[in-house]
Amino acid sequence: MGSHVQAARHDAGLANRPMLQVSTGLRLGLACGVTGLALLAPAGCQNPVRQTANLELQTALSAALQEEIAGTAAQEIALTRPGTQLDFTEERLQELAQMAGLDSYGHLSAADFVGVDLAGQPYTGVNVNLRDAIMCGVRNNLALQLASLDPAISETRVTVAESAFDSIFFTNIDWTKTDQATTESSFSGIPFGTGVAANETTTISSGLQKSLITGGRFEIGTSLTRADNQVPGLSTNPDPAYSAALELGVSQPLLRGFGSSANLAQVRLNRNAHRTSVEDYRSELLSSVFNIESAYWNLVLARHVLNIQERLLERGEETKNKVVGRRDHDATPSEISDAISRVQTRQIQVTRARNDVLNASDQLKMQMNSPEIPLGSETMIIPVDDVLDAAMTFNYVDCVHTSLQHRPEIRQALVAIDDASIRQMLADNLRLPRFDINARIRWTGLDDEVDQAYGGMTDDDFVDYILGAALEIPIGNREAEANYRMARLQRNQSVINYRRTVQAIVGQIKEALRNVKLNYELVSRTRDARIAAAEALRTIEVQEKFGSPLTPEFLNLKFNRQESLAASEAQEAQALVEYQVALSGLYFAMGLGLERNQIEFRVPDHQGPDNSSY
Repeated sequence: MGSHVQAARHDAGLANRPMLQVSTGLRLGLACGVTGLALLAPAGCQNPVRQTANLELQTALSAALQEEIAGTAAQEIALTRPGTQLDFTEERLQELAQMAGLDSYGHLSAADFVGVDLAGQPYTGVNVNLRDAIMCGVRNNLALQLASLDPAISETRVTVAESAFDSIFFTNIDWTKTDQATTESSFSGIPFGTGVAANETTTISSGLQKSLITGGRFEIGTSLTRADNQVPGLSTNPDPAYSAALELGVSQPLLRGFGSSANLAQVRLNRNAHRTSVEDYRSELLSSVFNIESAYWNLVLARHVLNIQERLLERGEETKNKVVGRRDHDATPSEISDAISRVQTRQIQVTRARNDVLNASDQLKMQMNSPEIPLGSETMIIPVDDVLDAAMTFNYVDCVHTSLQHRPEIRQALVAIDDASIRQMLADNLRLPRFDINARIRWTGLDDEVDQAYGGMTDDDFVDYILGAALEIPIGNREAEANYRMARLQRNQSVINYRRTVQAIVGQIKEALRNVKLNYELVSRTRDARIAAAEALRTIEVQEKFGSPLTPEFLNLKFNRQESLAASEAQEAQALVEYQVALSGLYFAMGLGLERNQIEFRVPDHQGPDNSSY
């Protein structure tokens, strides 16, 4: 399967792009619901809402945004960190940074995993940065490959609907041989007739038929009939006789079923279904990019947690050995057992942290679906990019406007309004009486030669004219009236659903912005907590270095402070990772996940070059 997504990205990872700044020039205005509809129409096509636009609909769409952001000021807001309560010199901070913190650990590799994998082989790994993970995922993810087929399928339905207006060539050949007895006629007792009907007739007819977008039907056709009289004793002239005919006919409804609006309704509905499937694919692509980023950062977090747990185990081993070394002095068996228990608990945590890294690696491999790193392989993914905590600025109102311009759900809700409007228009047309007219003209010629029969048609000696009209008025018309009322209610539902969609997206934007603010603040607070915990452990180690009595109480306190520091490190790592995920979530909520990663969206075309103008 070929790739339907062209992607490119700066060499620097996402973490190296700290600023998010939505320009106020992107504001769509309070009527963005109506303006956004233009995004649905490809070049050369009419705007779907303009085809059925009215003031009531435009007012409803505009009111949806007005209600959600009424009274909200549009201003830039920069994230700020809470003030720190720590008062350490730069030299002390550097010392504490060497004791703990993400920068104090080396790069985790497959060699750090002791033992063998599920295949019985030593662990192996491959370095992957965030850019490559996303690029691989958008090309190979199975969910995306599945979703990419839907636009192609729905596009064929458009062709099916348009084919109703294709011309049809027809031809028929009929051969009839009659040989039967008939009643004899007489006049004044004198019989005449033979009492036999015997003849052989061959008719060949062909022509073209075409349904018109006005609801009518046009037909042109010709026929040639050869009649051979075989009645004994009865002669006809000419015999055999060739009868040629040329006929033109047209029928047209003037009320019910009249006009291109009614007859192209299914074509427009199928086109809207194609637009909806395209937006479904875009939504799936946005979700996949977000899921890949989340899986990548979860792997980074699992890696840091493993580093933290391994260092905690090393410190615990060192402290346990000191407790055991005081067996002959003041360490009781219960205190020794407690130290051993703590170390074993930390060993359990290390084992589980290693398993979490492997599981997180598999989750990322599943999202990437790389042929080089298949899920079934035991090759580990080693994340190269690491978390950063750079600040950002945002404008809440601009974020809302941007989401209404880019979110697939908004476009789908607008298409649903157009669908409901089309069905309402069609139901309104079906309430009309049926009044159809038709006209036909027929030229005929008769001779004993084929060319002479056709030549006779040009003399205009034998021309038939047929004019007809049909009127049908349902008494009460209850079914059509009920269908029209239902279509109007469904259209109202689609407008309400649009407003609900706007409301839901506004809620997602607010939640995403709050998550960004929260985790940015948590990064600062958890860092302070880690520094303070490192200072507390450093103080214990200094006391130990300068001869503080290594009583069981002192060593127990050291165990506790080691664990407190490890917990603070894990919280800091989690806050940093959740900040990265929150940023990805904000771009996802605004519908800019593809633009952020410089992924060019194109409508999948599984039959040839992509000529879509979406």
